[in-house]
Amino acid sequence: MDDLSKESNSLHYTAPMLTSYNQKTGAFQNVVTPEPISIKLDSGTDPGVILIGLGGILSSIVIAVFTYRIQRNQIKSNVAQLRHHWRNELRDCSSEFLQKISSIAYGVAMDKDFIDSSERAELLSSALRLQIKMNLLISKDGALERGIAEISQEVLISIRNLEYSENPEPIFKSMIQLEDMVKSQLEKAWSHIQDDLGLNKKFWGGLIRSRRKPKSPEQS
Repeated sequence: MDDLSKESNSLHYTAPMLTSYNQKTGAFQNVVTPEPISIKLDSGTDPGVILIGLGGILSSIVIAVFTYRIQRNQIKSNVAQLRHHWRNELRDCSSEFLQKISSIAYGVAMDKDFIDSSERAELLSSALRLQIKMNLLISKDGALERGIAEISQEVLISIRNLEYSENPEPIFKSMIQLEDMVKSQLEKAWSHIQDDLGLNKKFWGGLIRSRRKPKSPEQS
């Protein structure tokens, strides 16, 4: 019995053959047996297909990580901008508040009629508005925030009760104390902005370290 094998790409099949003698022609001929044909599918592993699949998976991972980092940096940048805006609001509000208090103190010290003037009333009204705004800008969760709220309230009450012959020195001392507290609050906000922007991070496993951090506007 001979086997006749035919191959097409990876498809192989074998058909059993019988050899018989034809009396009419006087020759031997092959006759296919009626047995069913057996088909064998050869599906060998293709390294190229595997590499393409792995490349697609790695590309998807890299794109996902890259997109996540971009979104995270964008969120941190937006937070830093909000902190910067809040910081400027607190600085301007506290500065204007101290200016109003100083104007009232010097006005009372220079002119005894200043106490009953419309200018003093207007300055007191503006100082009260600024003090309320300043308290709304800070959270009062920490000791520094509570100190700012208490000292600003104390300064406002003291300047409102200040008389012509009274020494304003205690008010000025409280104003200096308030100014120092606000500066500390601004420094803390500046540090948070640096953290949001990644300026305080250590790179290369701590091998590269910044010995001098960027100064805040209050320090420069």
